Amino acid sequence: MIGYLKGKILFSDGENVIFLVNDIGYEVIFYNNIPRSDWDKIIDLFVVTKISEYSQQLYGFGTYEERKIFLSLDISGVSSKIIAKILYILNIKKIEDLKRVNLDELTKVPGVGKTTAIKVMFRISEILKKDNFFEDINSNYPKSFEEAISYLVKLGFNKDVLIAKYDPNLFADLTTEEIIKILIRNKN
Repeated sequence: MIGYLKGKILFSDGENVIFLVNDIGYEVIFYNNIPRSDWDKIIDLFVVTKISEYSQQLYGFGTYEERKIFLSLDISGVSSKIIAKILYILNIKKIEDLKRVNLDELTKVPGVGKTTAIKVMFRISEILKKDNFFEDINSNYPKSFEEAISYLVKLGFNKDVLIAKYDPNLFADLTTEEIIKILIRNKN
C-alpha cells in the first residue's frame, strides 16, 4: 500500500491530481487550491490507498493528522470521496476541528444529503465521545438514552421535547443506536 509520496503536481483540477514522483505519475484524489505557479515545488502527500472490487484509488492529504481523520471517518454507505470533500470544504485539519461541524454545514457540501450528514455526525460524535462531547442531560437516565439524546441534539432536535415525550426507563435495555432509530422514526 502507498502511504506517502513526495513529488510535484503535474496536473490538478482542484480535485484530481497527477502527482509526479521519480518520473511516475500517480493519480490521487487531493482536494486542494494549490495555485498553478506552485505545481513545480516539491510537496509531501500523505496517502490512503482504497481498493475495491472494481478500482484502486489514492486519497492525498497535506498532513498525517488529516490522513488519520479521514481513516477514522470510514462510514458504511458514505463514499471515501465524499469524506475527503467534507474534510477539504469544512477545512478540517485536526481532530479538534470536528467539534465545530454541524448538520447544516455538512448538508451544504456538494453531494451530501441529510441522511449522509446524519451518518457523518453520528460517527463524529463517536470519535469525540471520549473528549466529553456529550452534554450532561440527567444522570438518572440510562446511559444509552443520554447518549441518544445528545446525538439528536447535535443534529438539531429539541432536547426538552425528546425528554418530555418518552419515559427514558423504557429504553434501558436498548443500545444508543436502537434508541436513536426509534426516536427519529417517532419524531412526530
